[in-house]
Amino acid sequence: MAKSGPKLQPPKDTARSGVGLGRTGTADNGRAIGYWVQAWNASVAQIAEFMKGQMRRPVSDGTGIQGKWDFRFEFADESATGDAPAFLTALQDATGLKLNAAKGPVEFLVVDRAEKPTAN
Repeated sequence: MAKSGPKLQPPKDTARSGVGLGRTGTADNGRAIGYWVQAWNASVAQIAEFMKGQMRRPVSDGTGIQGKWDFRFEFADESATGDAPAFLTALQDATGLKLNAAKGPVEFLVVDRAEKPTAN
């Protein structure tokens, strides 16, 4: 969590729940240059699961924050220039949540061997 503490807002609508990502702008070549992330009635665990996909690495919730929350922020593509902040900066500014790199246990599956299936 950031030093300023969480900035999450109570949900306005409890009929749906989730976290989504969308485009806010495109370059002349059609490539996305701006994005938004929005959470509706989402738990911090749901937010962490979404962040895992965005960061392409394990993300766990170590905040202890309970309840459901709303937030929205916009960020720029890493290669874009302009006024929009980078993803991690925008996340922290909008939510008060901060991703910290840490070592910890991770579950994974080990396949010892594989065989072609046989006819029944």
